[in-house]
Amino acid sequence: MMAAIKIPSIDNHKFAVFNKMSPGCSLTVQVNAAQTIRFSSQLIGYEMGSYLLITLPAGAKDKYHNTLMVSGYEVVIRALLDGGLCLAFSCPVESLVSYPHEFLVLSFPKHIETCQLRKHPRAATCISAMIENTGFEQVPVINGCIQDISLGGCCFVFDMPAKVKDVHHRKLMVNLGDQQHSVGMLAGEVRNQRKQQTKIRLGIAFDETTSQVAALCRQLHVDLAALR
Repeated sequence: MMAAIKIPSIDNHKFAVFNKMSPGCSLTVQVNAAQTIRFSSQLIGYEMGSYLLITLPAGAKDKYHNTLMVSGYEVVIRALLDGGLCLAFSCPVESLVSYPHEFLVLSFPKHIETCQLRKHPRAATCISAMIENTGFEQVPVINGCIQDISLGGCCFVFDMPAKVKDVHHRKLMVNLGDQQHSVGMLAGEVRNQRKQQTKIRLGIAFDETTSQVAALCRQLHVDLAALR
């Protein structure tokens, strides 16, 4: 269940949870009109307690003009932040910026809901790894880096391929280490996929038992105390 966090006033500029939303953060926007509207967006920036600026997909101005672009209309914003923290809030539309690009200006939220999606704490790492059976066209094996790991999953980061495919819920294998120094393999499932500039981040939940993951973490000198 999400926990409500109230922002006392616009003079409070130390709202730590919201400060985890950096420019470029991926967002999901929902408009509860006569027909529910959903689209992906990115955070451009904000002024604490005053407003947010987010991107609009191409053609949104014409497609949603009679609903989304009405000043004062309420929208719901959701974001999945590093560490598995899910953040959601609603706020009214203030205005639409048409030039040089189409941006949406929103009032700063008065309440923010948060919940932790991860069952296990994660340790920051920089472990070379490969994933196999990826589903990306013409790229059966992808080299990248495990940015963080827990007994239940990891965040795998790699350079964006020429053709990007949605691989949510796809089963794959995570090979820890490189081709010359493989430590072992873990089966897993993609739970989330996010673009971040020239990188793609996959949130992968392991199918293996925690004892199997812990054994590999020991070989990789990951601090297991940080995972408990």
